Amino acid sequence: MAIQEYGTEVGIMIWDNTLPNMLYFDLNIEEHRFHFDLYCTRIYDCMAITNSRHAKTLFRTDRFWSTSWQHAWQNQQYVRLFLQVVAIFDGEALRQAEEHGVANARTIRAHFITRFSDSHTNEIKIREKAYLLGMRDKPGGMAFPPYCDMVKKLNQLETEKTYFTKACPIDMRSTYKYCQEKTLVSMIIEHLPIEYDSTVKDVRNVIKMRKILQGDSSAGVTTDQDLRFQNFCEDWVPPYKEIRTALVDSYLLMKKRWDKDARNDSRVPAMMLVGGHPQPGSTNIVCCACGIEGHKRSDSVCDAKPDDIWEGAPKSWITS
Repeated sequence: MAIQEYGTEVGIMIWDNTLPNMLYFDLNIEEHRFHFDLYCTRIYDCMAITNSRHAKTLFRTDRFWSTSWQHAWQNQQYVRLFLQVVAIFDGEALRQAEEHGVANARTIRAHFITRFSDSHTNEIKIREKAYLLGMRDKPGGMAFPPYCDMVKKLNQLETEKTYFTKACPIDMRSTYKYCQEKTLVSMIIEHLPIEYDSTVKDVRNVIKMRKILQGDSSAGVTTDQDLRFQNFCEDWVPPYKEIRTALVDSYLLMKKRWDKDARNDSRVPAMMLVGGHPQPGSTNIVCCACGIEGHKRSDSVCDAKPDDIWEGAPKSWITS
């Protein structure tokens, strides 16, 4: 209702309760007057969406350009939003809305987030930890397991970032690291398998060249300095869109090779990673401690206890 009637920008501000506080403005201060006039123009544009004649009439009046009228208009919109919510809700949601009351219409969304979302402390902390670990496929598993569908995996991580953004209060999103694109990119790079190292390097080289062309005197001085910037400077973290495009492109190229090898009954990627990823050969190695393909007993991904022996282990290994 809010976005359809008021347009995307103002509609979202009404729903998120982020409209400017009219009581803050002192129109005798030039800067305040400038931002207030800009806000009024924006309100005129949104009103013109549904009734341009009425909007034009108001635009010419003095009262439209007063903080008192704009404050009253805001209150009317929040009451309308509250009544719309009450009209479409039922059950516990309706009870909560009625209990919250029309007098608190501005904070109805925040109330529902607190009451019904799973953004409780324990749940948030569990998901934060799993997110930084790359949302592994299983406990003790890998963020990007062998032959991982990169498109689905990145979509999964994006969805989790969206969850954190929606759960976080709007005024805290700029400092909450789980809302940040840089956190997502750094986490992805940290957990990527080795076959994507060249892809990440290519993207980072593009960032470096872009900085050089923009006149950044610190870029391209020495390899050692560039590496320090890449490791410790947030300005050198690649934009998510660029790293995603490069990773998906590399994945699709490798997938072609994997599919071709599968038809030839030898599905082996061009680059392999020991210690948890498939090994070269027509068949993968099997851990003699847990019986799972793709790693050996000494690898960190193995969940077996020191004395565990897989029932299918070779006799020579059991007696050794």
